[in-house]
Amino acid sequence: MTGRRVLVVTPYLPPAGGGLERYAVAIGRALEHEHGWHVTFVSSGSPTRSVTRTELDGITTYLLPTAFMFSNTPLHHGWLGQLRRIIKAERPDVIYAHSPVPGMAEVACYAARGVPYVLTYHLGSLAKGRFPFDQANFVYEHVVLKLVARRSAHVISSSSFVSAMHRGRFEDSKTTIIPPGVDASHFSGPAGPRPARMLFVGDMRAGSAHKGLPDLLAAMTTVAAKHPDAELVVVGDGDNRPELERAAVAKGLARQVRFAGFLQGAELAEMYRSARMLVLPSHNDNFPLVVLEAMASRLPVVGSRVGAVPGLVGERERGIIFDIGDIGALAEALDLLLADAALAERMGRAGRELVEADYTWSAQARKTDAVLRMVTEAAAGRRRGTRSGQALAAR
Repeated sequence: MTGRRVLVVTPYLPPAGGGLERYAVAIGRALEHEHGWHVTFVSSGSPTRSVTRTELDGITTYLLPTAFMFSNTPLHHGWLGQLRRIIKAERPDVIYAHSPVPGMAEVACYAARGVPYVLTYHLGSLAKGRFPFDQANFVYEHVVLKLVARRSAHVISSSSFVSAMHRGRFEDSKTTIIPPGVDASHFSGPAGPRPARMLFVGDMRAGSAHKGLPDLLAAMTTVAAKHPDAELVVVGDGDNRPELERAAVAKGLARQVRFAGFLQGAELAEMYRSARMLVLPSHNDNFPLVVLEAMASRLPVVGSRVGAVPGLVGERERGIIFDIGDIGALAEALDLLLADAALAERMGRAGRELVEADYTWSAQARKTDAVLRMVTEAAAGRRRGTRSGQALAAR
C-alpha cells in the first residue's frame, strides 16, 4: 500500500464547518501517518478567483474559490475545471469525498474521469423545515445523491442510521459503515464529581437552528429555578449568536447562561473537563462528534432522540435521551444530573469505556484504509484485464 495517493475532498476545513470536516481531516491525517498514503486535501476557500495551494499540518491542500453561498453550501461555477486540473497534477489512485454539504463532493465525482471515487455520507436527511432550502434538498437527495452513489465505487455511511435512511440510494453490496472517532488522549476528564455546569457545543449560524439551542434555553428557565447556582456554557459562534444571547437575557438567564464563543484544541478540551454534562437538543442530526468528545471526557450526554445518538447514549447508560422538542423532558433530565453528581459520574465513566473500546480515530482509519485499498486494487485489476484484452485482440 505504501505510496498510494488519495485526494480527500471536503466542503470546508476546520475550524470552519463541523463534525464532517473534522472527520475528513482526522481520517486523512491517519491515512497519511499510519497507513502510508500520500494525502492531498481539497476544500472551499475564500471568495477569490483562483485556486490557492497551501499546507495543512504538512499535507498539500488546495482551497477552491467560493462565488456565493446557498444556506451553508459554498458554490462556484469553475470547480469542475479546477478539480480536473488538480486531479491531473496530483494523480490520485482514489478520490475520497465527504458530503453533505452538497456541491464540491458531487462535482469531484464528475471530475474523476476514471479515477475510483469513494463517497462518505454523514447525514440522514437535509430537511430542516426551511423554505426554499428543503425543496432544493429534496431534489439533491432524490436525484443528485442517488446518481453520485451509483457512480461511486463504494459508499461509506457514517452510521447505521445514515445507511438505513438511504438504503434505496446506496447499494448494500458496496456500502460500509465507518462511524466517527475521537482522540481519546486529547479529550480526557478527571474522575470524581464535577461542577454544576452544563455544556452546549454547536454552530450558531442561522442555517444551524436545528441544533436546538432555543429548546435548551427554554428548559433552562425551569432548571434555573431549581438550581440557581447551575451554569450553562454555550460554545460556538455564528451570525445567529446575538439573537440567541438576547433570547437568554429576555428569559432572565443572563446570570445562568454564558456564551464562550468558538473554542478548539486545548481550550475546548478544558471546557469539557470542567463540565458535568453535555446537552445536545438537536432536531436533526446524525452522529455528532461532540458526543464522542464528551464521552471521552467522562461526561454523560443529555441528547434528543435523533440519528445515531440514542444508540450511543443508550437507555440511561451513558446519559439520558429525550424526544425531540420535549422541553419538559429535557428539563427533567438536566435536573436529575444536576441533583445526582454520582449518577452523572457513573454515566460519564461508561461513556469513556465505550470510546476506548470502539471509537478511536486509529480504529476508523484502519477500516477506511481497507475500503480504499479494496477499491484501488479492484480498479487496478480492471485496468490489467482491459490491457490483456486489448493485447489479445491485437494479435
